[in-house]
This record gives sequence, structure tokens and C-alpha cells, in this order.
Amino acid sequence: ILLHPTSLPDTPICGTFGPSCREWLNDLASCGIRVWQFLPLAPTDSLGSPYSSPSSFAFNPWFLDENDLVKDGFLPINYENFSSKVQNFDNRVDFELANSKIKALSSSLIEYWEKQNPSIKEEFEIWCEKQFWLDDHSIFMELRIQNQNLPWWKWPEKFALYDQEEILNWKKDNQKELLGHNLIQWHLDRQWKSIRKLANNLGIYLLG
Repeated sequence: ILLHPTSLPDTPICGTFGPSCREWLNDLASCGIRVWQFLPLAPTDSLGSPYSSPSSFAFNPWFLDENDLVKDGFLPINYENFSSKVQNFDNRVDFELANSKIKALSSSLIEYWEKQNPSIKEEFEIWCEKQFWLDDHSIFMELRIQNQNLPWWKWPEKFALYDQEEILNWKKDNQKELLGHNLIQWHLDRQWKSIRKLANNLGIYLLG
């Protein structure tokens, strides 16, 4: 069966790597369906296409599940779920709403990060060091946000030409924001690995 995770009935925004994804896999297994096919899981372009992604390696942040983050201790128990505030929505993904959710989630993850134990922080740092693409990805995504989502060739010249000294100085002033992007990708990787493990245990092949 071909079904993209965004189509899972999870939140008012779009499906995630959370409970509905696990429920979907169990439903497939119970029906004897052994292959789940999906479209690219990468971040989308401004029109929502994953085929014109700003990254070949990153996950789309929209897939990050808030409830699992609370359950795993990365957000406080009393965390106010962003999706629960959404009153009216239709059957299409609201890109602006989805990005607002990730912005709020990133801020909360950064704020709560200092409360994590040293072993968790070490695990995160080791993971980051192994991702050769991560630093450039986070820099690019944050610069895109700060430049009103304009294409990179319309950014100030010092950023468009990737001036090393300018980028280094900019990074010093944007450490928290870059941490947020890194945390989002780490948690997405963790949640997706959990989905892959469940699929493997259920004998379901993931095609995509």
C-alpha cells in the first residue's frame, strides 16, 4: 500500500512518526499486507513537494511527534500540545500552521534541553558528529528563515556566497537556533528508527 505519513490521521496538521504510524503498521500486519510504500520523507519546498527538497539527508520536521517527546522526557509533562490549540482545519496540510508548530516545538526543546542528563547530551553530540550534512543543513535552514524564506541567491551577499568568516560570526550569535534544528533532526531520526524497528518485527518492508 502506498501512503505518505502526512496522510495518517494523527493531528490537525498532518500525520507524524507517532502513535498513528505505529497503529498503521499493526493494521497492515493484521491484514497480511507486507509492504508499506511512501514518498520521500525529506523537507518540502515552498509548494509542499518533497521532490524539490532543500536537503537530501534531513527529515521533514512536520513528522516529529509531540506526544512521544513528552513520553520520552524531552518535553515537560505539562507541555501544551500545539496541535490541541487548532480549532478549525480541513483535509489539506496547512504549511504555515505546520511551520508554526515546529517553531514552537523547537523553542520548547531548546528550553528543556538543559534539564536532560549528561548521558543523553553525550548521545546527541555523538550523533551530530556522525552526520556530515547536519551543520550545513541547520545553517541553511536558519538563514532561510531569517531571510523570509527567499531563495539563497536573494540573501545578503555575505551569506549567499557562504563567506566563511561571516558564517562563523553568525553561528556564534545563533547557537540556540542551530541547536533547535539539530535537536529536531535528532529526534526525527530516533522516532523513525523506532518505526523501522516495529516494521521489521512485524515483517513489513518499508519501500521509499
